[in-house]
Amino acid sequence: MSLDLLSAAAPPPRAADPTRFFSARLNALTRFGAAERAAALAAQAGADLIRLGEAAALISGRDQALCGLLLQAPGPGETRLYCQLLAGETEAAALALAVRRDLGSGDETTLRLLEAIADPAAAEETAPRLSEPPAPLELAALRALGKPLPANFARTAPLSLAPAALTDAASPRARLEALERLEASGAASTDALRDAFSAQASAESGGVWGRVEAYLDGIEADPERFEAAAQRALAKAESEGRRGAMARLLAPEAAARGLPIDGGPDARYATPALRALLREGGEGEAAAALSRFAADYDLTAQAPDALERALDRLAAPGWRAESDADDAASLARMSARSPRAAFAVNALRLIEERAPRQAVEEALRFEADRAPPAHAAEAAPSAEDVAFGAAFERPKSPGQALLQALNALSAPQGPTADEALTALRILIDLDLHADARRIAIEMAMRLRR
Repeated sequence: MSLDLLSAAAPPPRAADPTRFFSARLNALTRFGAAERAAALAAQAGADLIRLGEAAALISGRDQALCGLLLQAPGPGETRLYCQLLAGETEAAALALAVRRDLGSGDETTLRLLEAIADPAAAEETAPRLSEPPAPLELAALRALGKPLPANFARTAPLSLAPAALTDAASPRARLEALERLEASGAASTDALRDAFSAQASAESGGVWGRVEAYLDGIEADPERFEAAAQRALAKAESEGRRGAMARLLAPEAAARGLPIDGGPDARYATPALRALLREGGEGEAAAALSRFAADYDLTAQAPDALERALDRLAAPGWRAESDADDAASLARMSARSPRAAFAVNALRLIEERAPRQAVEEALRFEADRAPPAHAAEAAPSAEDVAFGAAFERPKSPGQALLQALNALSAPQGPTADEALTALRILIDLDLHADARRIAIEMAMRLRR
């Protein structure tokens, strides 16, 4: 949802500098892996603002509009030289590169890459060492040369650069690895990842190919084998830090099988393990429906307990268990020994009881005040950024609080329970309730029962 808000063609808040506000939106989109959205938004903005989306256009390969603008008027810049080379203005670009060499100006890595585009024969003789991480222009030059991305780029590069691995020049493995990361950040849809997994077949094994194989085994399993196959796929993905994506891939299949359109619930898909998969994978309504089915028909060892009913309330807005009073007492006892129950109780209290709202435009206004370069936006957070609680209590900094929440939630190792609860409070105050519920379920499933 936050990426959709950033992508919308909305006017800036009153009294905000339109250029800085627009730049902040592009930087935020690029930072969270939505370089293609940022480049498209910049292209729609016209000649005055398109240059602000330069990094996004170079990363995503959507640099036609940018190059069209840069070539209309003379001016300095290595990106313009890149555009000249793409347009076939080789002699002019080569002369400009020679002048830069003589003057000792420009980045050495970028110059060598541009010289390789100008003289393909020379490109075969040497492979310049890229920056760490590569700059957007370096990635664009590699694409123009038809050269592969660095080894493990899709898995280890900053998220802002991951879209570079979605281009045709990247290997199938790199595209899948990048797409997994971008789906997790919201920059790519789960449907796109599902289509990519379903269309892939490889003799390779391990890594992403192992997850593809496990996913295909799950969706092809018969009803008696589906639960076991799904659990194997989740375990495989969890061991490699991709459990959330696997749950989102498998949950629609489980929902369609457990609650078919032309029939009643299928008890084979009403087990606690598959209800947990449905909640974690974004099919909360199906999980709640199967919980009610299991309770109503008193299925042996399948009726939901108080914790499951609490998780159903998190996953399925508006649904209430009939025994709220009994559940409250049971959850209070469970919370003392169960991290998942304690987190669920606190998350429900925040989501169902907290009322104050803050404007999202305040978050963007704060982002506009800091506006770092897109390719440098993933630097380690400052000590101030880490201070979640204290920062949020400052009433005039909702934007800073939102950015810190996003930083914690997108950390490779994931947030702690306390950090996640603070992030939920921020999202709820910004009226991002659907995001808060989704994150609460994902975090709860990550904790021990």
